[in-house]
Amino acid sequence: MIDTTGQMIYRLGNLNTQNERISYQMSTGKKLQNGSDDTQTYARELYVNDKMRIYNGLQVQVEKTHAQNVVADSSMAEVKLSLDSLKSEILKSLNAGMDPSDKLAVAVNIEGIQDNLLRLANENTNGEFIFAGSDTTIQSFEEDKATGRIFYNGDAQLRTVAVAPNTYRDRGITGIDAFMYTSASATQGNTLTYQSGDMIIDEKDMQWHATKAYQNDRLTFDANDTITNGATNWTLDAVNNVLSDGTNTIEVEHLKGGQYRTKSIHANHMTAGTVPSSLSVVGASIQLREVDINGNLTGTALNMTESGAGTPTDPLSSFVLVSRAVTTVSISSK
Repeated sequence: MIDTTGQMIYRLGNLNTQNERISYQMSTGKKLQNGSDDTQTYARELYVNDKMRIYNGLQVQVEKTHAQNVVADSSMAEVKLSLDSLKSEILKSLNAGMDPSDKLAVAVNIEGIQDNLLRLANENTNGEFIFAGSDTTIQSFEEDKATGRIFYNGDAQLRTVAVAPNTYRDRGITGIDAFMYTSASATQGNTLTYQSGDMIIDEKDMQWHATKAYQNDRLTFDANDTITNGATNWTLDAVNNVLSDGTNTIEVEHLKGGQYRTKSIHANHMTAGTVPSSLSVVGASIQLREVDINGNLTGTALNMTESGAGTPTDPLSSFVLVSRAVTTVSISSK
């Protein structure tokens, strides 16, 4: 009798264990409650769950990129409509029968179209500026209200999106491709003439920056560089993001790594003192220096000669390359 009772209790315990397992499976939809229940099945489950997390993350990134591409497409469509409107307004202004008030109205409309184009160029979604290039946290374009010149704060490098494990594709479009044009180009062995406010891009989409800038221009420099205005040296205050000569201060922005750039050698960006006519990186000659995708100087430089037509107060003075190592393209900054 004792053996029979013990066997019944043992079998009831097994049934209770099976009932708990089946109840867990039915309520959670999972086959295993503990990894020790079936180690091989548990290992396969871990593998599948890991792959699901990876592809779910990829799906989120692709969907986010798709949303940004939709915004970019709609922005470019509006840009086209704005340009069509601009052409129409310009044709109106050529009408000899228009009186001054009519021409003033056309001018106001053109100014509004320009403001709308700048707004579209600075379009953003999910906290990212669509046309800024590799660093989408910075505003793509900025206007100098005093001169009307528009600066591109981005670069020619596109961000990438993962479309599969260890597989990436470029995404979006840069402000250079969307809103700028090639004003001059040269191949190896030739010289290139360009304006001091232009952007220099090579065939690898790497940027080149001059070591001298005039009023209303921007100077890109390394934290270790010595900056001079004639006989006066300027030092970098990386905490307050300014260049200072002890009295005058100019606002700068930190790009990446040890790279900085003046917001503009203009009164709008002077927190104190008098606007200098020009700023230069101390060196034996004016140079173009290559900047990599991370905003760091690569050490590659090209010597230049300054055009005789340029003066320190002329922001559009020209430069000519006198040595050549790579193909470069000059992109207009406006």
